[in-house]
Amino acid sequence: MTLDLNSIQGIPKDILPDKVDSIQIIKGGMNNQNILLNGSYLLKAYIQRDEKNDPVQLRYLREKTAFVKLTNLKFMPNFLNSYEKENELYIARMWAEGRILSLTDLDNYTDTLVTTLSSLHRQHYTCEADYNYFDVITRYLQEYRHRFRNQKWNLPDVMAVSSFYDQNKDKLVELEKSRLLTRIHGDLVFSNIICSHQKCIFIDWEYTTYGDPLIDLAYLITQNSIAKKSERKLIRLYAHHNFLEIDPRRLSIYKNLMNLMSALWYSLQVMRFSNNKLTHSELNLSGTQFEELAKQGFSQLKIH
Repeated sequence: MTLDLNSIQGIPKDILPDKVDSIQIIKGGMNNQNILLNGSYLLKAYIQRDEKNDPVQLRYLREKTAFVKLTNLKFMPNFLNSYEKENELYIARMWAEGRILSLTDLDNYTDTLVTTLSSLHRQHYTCEADYNYFDVITRYLQEYRHRFRNQKWNLPDVMAVSSFYDQNKDKLVELEKSRLLTRIHGDLVFSNIICSHQKCIFIDWEYTTYGDPLIDLAYLITQNSIAKKSERKLIRLYAHHNFLEIDPRRLSIYKNLMNLMSALWYSLQVMRFSNNKLTHSELNLSGTQFEELAKQGFSQLKIH
């Protein structure tokens, strides 16, 4: 969507380029709005929401810290500026040239993707806004339980979902005595991976944290519906590139947990916005579509 110059009047001048010739709204998420200025200057405005568990300030801090700590690495977009004052939070970076990774292109970019991911997983900085993925799933489960208590939904029973989570978490704890912790991206959907000329750039660092790198692998595989053959190639190359053996049991459990987190997230969109006919997601999905995706996710995990 192309806009006129009046549309940026409320944005602080300190975060804008010296001259603005063109403005275009780029599809963003529930937490932000992306504005492309002059065809190459991408301005990300963080949206304030009533999100007590993960305030927008923490998402902003995680992304800003990633740009500062990782700025010279090839997989990062070029950082330009940041702005924070009271409830106004902005990050400016250069537009990442290329196209979004897809299943069609995956085989051609698997080597590059593995090299890029391995480079990220060699980073070990920490940030005060880091979080634990278990905490995210626990929060989703608590809200799911609360909303289920107040209204009946055509979704799996709370006890069945809780039992699945507890079983997988307990199994994982038993296997984690020697786990490796690194910097992870935390949200590696294909729309956050831009590829061109045998290079991959990771964008949208709001959910980066310090954690088990298998989380990134499991998330990448499950949230992009990567086929088994491509998954095996990805895992084999990653293990070879990093001189390690990947425990298939741990990876399988993480995949279960990532799928559970996704199913819970879709469920909560249905529950939160059940009385609102408007679309409430960067995915542009209706409540009915959210519910169908939630059911598919639970069914895949054999939670009924």
